[in-house]
Amino acid sequence: MTAATGCAPSPVRLEPAVRARLKDEPAIHQVQYPPAVIRVRTRLGDAVRSLNPYGGVAPDSSHPSPGLTRESALVDPAGRLGEQFLAAVTPRLGLDNLRAVPHVLDNDEPEAIRAVIPAGLVLDFRTMAWLVRYDPNRFSSYFVAYVGRARLIRMDGGQVLWQAMCRAPYPKEAGPTLDELKAYGGTLLRWKSEEQADRCAAELVEQFFGQEPGGG
Repeated sequence: MTAATGCAPSPVRLEPAVRARLKDEPAIHQVQYPPAVIRVRTRLGDAVRSLNPYGGVAPDSSHPSPGLTRESALVDPAGRLGEQFLAAVTPRLGLDNLRAVPHVLDNDEPEAIRAVIPAGLVLDFRTMAWLVRYDPNRFSSYFVAYVGRARLIRMDGGQVLWQAMCRAPYPKEAGPTLDELKAYGGTLLRWKSEEQADRCAAELVEQFFGQEPGGG
């Protein structure tokens, strides 16, 4: 289900002393990447894929949908994820040293980022998976799945000081149909994507301050 990279990165816990000194850093650069495109996975698509003669792989018909992204005016949730995270963290730590990097970076490897920002700290947020898919337990229900990643990197040496993943919870109740999500120019689909980004941001804040996801 990963949209931006191949496999899930390992978490890196932020040391309390590092967190406490963030406000004293000369600058924390926030970088951005090319926007993700939502993927779509339908029950029919999986059924067709399951008929492939090679077999041996669980059917997954998910595919990028630039058309749905465009028609529904969808925006990569990573932007909102970062905004909500910083809205919670900035006042708590007294940060006034965040600096947005104006241009988009194509490569999120620390070595590539260091070519643009050779020193200091970098904070980034990226969509790892963004998918509208059917609920396997409810015939006509669909939901938005989202996985985000956040990192804090010290560019001197490329050390990842903090890395965390967040994922929206699996729906407990029946959701809308795919047509309902796409109706009225994708209004509900946009709202669901924003809702998942907000939930993910809250989870990242917990992890940033040393709590387990969903913990107290």
